Amino acid sequence: MAAGATTDGASPRIPTAALGGRADLHVHSLWSDGMQSPEEVVRAAAGRVDVLALTDHDTIHGARIAQEYAQDHPELGVDVIVGEEVSTLNGHVLALYIEEAIPPRLSAERTIELIHEQDGIAVAAHPFHPIRFRTSGHPALAALISDLPLDGVEVVNNSGPLARPYDAWAALRNADWQLAVTGSSDAHDIDYIGSALTRFRGRHAHTLRQALLERQTRAQLNWSWTMRRLARQWLLKCRGVVRDYIDPGRLATPAPGLLGVVSPPASPERAELVGPLSRLPSRTARGDDAHRPRRSMAHRRREP
Repeated sequence: MAAGATTDGASPRIPTAALGGRADLHVHSLWSDGMQSPEEVVRAAAGRVDVLALTDHDTIHGARIAQEYAQDHPELGVDVIVGEEVSTLNGHVLALYIEEAIPPRLSAERTIELIHEQDGIAVAAHPFHPIRFRTSGHPALAALISDLPLDGVEVVNNSGPLARPYDAWAALRNADWQLAVTGSSDAHDIDYIGSALTRFRGRHAHTLRQALLERQTRAQLNWSWTMRRLARQWLLKCRGVVRDYIDPGRLATPAPGLLGVVSPPASPERAELVGPLSRLPSRTARGDDAHRPRRSMAHRRREP
């Protein structure tokens, strides 16, 4: 029998070597709790991934901006999926390939139904994270997965060094669930984009979608945490806390602009107070910094 062939009528397993596509399906921008604009996220993704899903919390404003920016800059080689990390009553669900925002604070079942009404794909995000992100009085998403019409489950979420145990438990439980698997960075800073990947055959968003529906994806941990990366993460978390304390309403009223929204501007007070924390260097996958707008965060070239 040929390698990868099956006897039960299921699709043959694709060798990992044939899965050239790289996708990061869980990334944040300034439109929720990320640290950079959608445009900066797309530029940083160039060279690291072929497909990027911008999944801000309960909004698709940033994802729309990112998608249009990527379409206007094909030389970057990044295909952007409009996505959203939806806060359901039971936990977080990634909505991928959507056109309209999914409202938060609905049941996971209703949320998935709305995603599928848009022909989108629903993925359970970090289902065994110690913080279940559920509303009090409602069961956690992990307890419901076997009864929900989900399309996939995030079995690699490289959001920190302590993610390994709950990632492993999600992968183990998926032996029963039999959902498509995804790997994602859950990056809130561009330095971490591509630290975990969803591998698939092809290079574009439409082939990734097909691979997810056919359960022909692989989840890959692309790099491990170091003390330098961990220190940077905690400094960035402090910066985010300060930013949101200074300007808690920064996303409340989107201004007209690209696709009806623009990236939220920084107030002078916020810039003055956040400035010392924003000098943290940020590595990028490309060295052509000349075209990037200068911000308070300096950029360094990512070494190969």
